[in-house]
Parts: sequence; structure tokens; C-alpha cells
Amino acid sequence: MRKSTVTIQAPTTTYDKERNAKNDFATVATLKGFILPENGDLVQRIYGLDEKVTHRFIYKGQSAFLVKGNRIIEDGISYDIIWPANYCKKVLDVKLQLVTTDDNTNPVVEGG
Repeated sequence: MRKSTVTIQAPTTTYDKERNAKNDFATVATLKGFILPENGDLVQRIYGLDEKVTHRFIYKGQSAFLVKGNRIIEDGISYDIIWPANYCKKVLDVKLQLVTTDDNTNPVVEGG
């Protein structure tokens, strides 16, 4: 298992001419940590989360950018942050959900 560098993106809402809302993501930070697969059914039972968790991001330290609603990008793969679990103020165990579209692809939103 190797530590990887990930990009953290935060959502911004913009509106088109017809006033339809569109979420765009902009890069707000770069962090180093570990992304690992996670048993979503087990996480749902233990923590009572409604969202399906597919992965976890282990980060040594604290970050104001690891919050629900932000997105993590690693090697072109996008994950939505579902829940940042702060166990001991030294390590964050961030629960993630793989971002997919209707055609089962994983979009990366460029920005920043």
C-alpha cells in the first residue's frame, strides 16, 4: 500500500440562462493519504449511513477541506465525501462513494 496524492474539490453552484442550477467543482487542496476499498453494507450497518460507501481515505492529520459534499480525485477517479470520521484528532477516516454517471463512467470535473 502506497501513499498517494489526491486533489480535493469543493462544489460551486452556477445557473444557466434558464436559471437551472449546475454544480461545478473547483480544486481547493492537495493532500497525501491512502484510498482503500470499503465494505459499504458493513459501513451502513455500523454507522447507520444512508449513502452507499465504496471506499475510504485515510489521512494523517486534520483538514478543513475533508468535509461532506466535497470530492476527492485520485488518478482520474472521482469520489464524493460521504462522512469524515474523526477518531482521535490525529487521523481522519473519510468514507467515500465512487462517482459514476448514467453510462457507468467516472467523470473528473476539471477546474480550479
